[in-house]
Amino acid sequence: MHFSLDHLRAFVTAAEEGSFSAAARKLGKAQSAVSTAVIDLEIDLGVELFDRSGRTPVLTAKGESLVIDATLILGRCREMEQKAASMAGGVEPKLTLVVDDFVPLRFFEDLLQRFSEQFPDLELEILFGALGDTDTLVESGRADVGMMARKEPGVGRFRRIANIGQTAVVGAGHPLADKKRVSAAELEEHRELLITSRGGERVVRNEFLGRNAWWVESYYLIFDLVRRGLGWAFLPEPMIVEDLKKGRLVRLPLDFQATGLVLPVYIVWSRSRRLGPAGQWLLTQMGDLPF
Repeated sequence: MHFSLDHLRAFVTAAEEGSFSAAARKLGKAQSAVSTAVIDLEIDLGVELFDRSGRTPVLTAKGESLVIDATLILGRCREMEQKAASMAGGVEPKLTLVVDDFVPLRFFEDLLQRFSEQFPDLELEILFGALGDTDTLVESGRADVGMMARKEPGVGRFRRIANIGQTAVVGAGHPLADKKRVSAAELEEHRELLITSRGGERVVRNEFLGRNAWWVESYYLIFDLVRRGLGWAFLPEPMIVEDLKKGRLVRLPLDFQATGLVLPVYIVWSRSRRLGPAGQWLLTQMGDLPF
C-alpha cells in the first residue's frame, strides 16, 4: 500500500463535507487534486469508498466503515505531532506522582483537572503509599514527585506545606459510639485499625493501642472498616468530615490528651534528577493546595 496521510485527509474531509468540491475548499486544494487522492486511495485499498452515481458522492457501506479508521489514524497523527512539539519545548514525556494515603483525594481533584489542561499530552502515573513509602519511591527513582504526611522526610528535597489533624472515630453502631467519655482502658478493649506500609513500617505503638489490632496499608480501607463497625481508628479529619455530619461516624470523646494527632504534610522530590516543566508546575501547584 502506498497511500499517504494526504490521501486519508482527502477521504475524511470529503466524507465530512459531502462533496469533493467542498473538501477542496476546506483543504485549500483544487477539486481535481482531492478527487485524484480519493481515487488513488481506492486503488491502493482495493475498495470503492464513494458511490458516484448521483449528483454528489455518497459513502459506500465499506467507505462508512473505513472512514472511521481513517479518522482515528489522522487523530493519532495529530496527537503525535502535539506530543513531539511539547517534548521539543522541554516538557518531559512522563511524570510519576506518589501520594501518601493519609492525604484525602479531594485535594487533588481540581489540581489534576488543571494539570490535564496544562499538559494534555503528558503521560501521568499516580501511585499511593503509606508512612515511608513516599520516601522510598522518590529515593529509588520510581516516582518524581511525592506528597507525604509524617515526620520530616529522610531523603530528597522537601517543603512543608500544611498540617492535617487526626480524630478518633467509630462507626455509628460500634459499642463505643454512645459513650459520653472514653478512657484509654476502654479503648484497649476494642480493636484498633492502624496504618502500615507495604515495606512493613508501622506507626509507633502507644499506651492506648487496642489489644486486638488490625494493620492495613490504606487509610481508605481503614475508613470503610470503621464505618462497618469493625474497629476504631484515628483518621484524617478531611476524610471523615462528611460522615461525621451525616452520622455514619462518631467522634470519640476521649478523656485523655492523645499525642501526635497533627501530622505535617510535605511535598518531596528527588535530589538527583532534574524536574522538567510539568514536574515544576506540579510542585508549585501542590504548594498552593487548599488544606
